[in-house]
Amino acid sequence: MNRGGHEFNTQEYCPRCPGVYHYSCDECNADCTGGAAAGPATVDTDGRRRCAACLRRHEDRRLALNLPPEFIALCKGDGTTPAVVLRGFIADLCGLGLVTWARHDGYGSNGSDERMMARAYYDRAWLRR
Repeated sequence: MNRGGHEFNTQEYCPRCPGVYHYSCDECNADCTGGAAAGPATVDTDGRRRCAACLRRHEDRRLALNLPPEFIALCKGDGTTPAVVLRGFIADLCGLGLVTWARHDGYGSNGSDERMMARAYYDRAWLRR
């Protein structure tokens, strides 16, 4: 992309600024130019370039938890992974698009019945306390 005569978001140095890579954040479009040694933007785990502020905001959405071996064994026995199951449940609960139209972050619903059951489970387990 060319912006003001400067080449942005490429693997090549900018022709107007020898030795400099220019890039912009894929989320907020801020100019995040790195110096000669910096090279092109570091790409986040989901394949998007992010400025430091957007990267921090994205990282705040991450959760690390220890899974019980029974859950891991259940998933393995069904030929899937805990990550796929949890992403599917979250997508169903939040009414995200179908798996066939999965978003760039990998979340996709398993269908209308699954969305209804996920919501019923959530309402029953967490809202009646």
